[in-house]
Amino acid sequence: MIHGSVDGAQLAWNNSGTVNQAQNSGEQLITPGFELLAQALISTREGLPSLGLADEDLADAQAATDDALAEITQAEPDPGKLRRAVTRAPALIRYIPIRRIDQMA
Repeated sequence: MIHGSVDGAQLAWNNSGTVNQAQNSGEQLITPGFELLAQALISTREGLPSLGLADEDLADAQAATDDALAEITQAEPDPGKLRRAVTRAPALIRYIPIRRIDQMA
């Protein structure tokens, strides 16, 4: 039985013999000049669960912030990819109240 978060956990069971696991969870470097954007994206992602979003909406918003964060760890972030990823998260969050109003009607 597991209690609590298992984010980043690697689990193995019913194995015979030795189990070798490796995980690269080192910090990724933010491309210089994108530090403030990274802070904003991380704060946004951390706050998403408190918005009470439906699971699908939460996953979409998290994926959007993850995509943007992944792009700003590249040596040369692609401006188009970054713009689309950064634009997607707020658009999803803005859409949610409208959808709730529609469901109440």
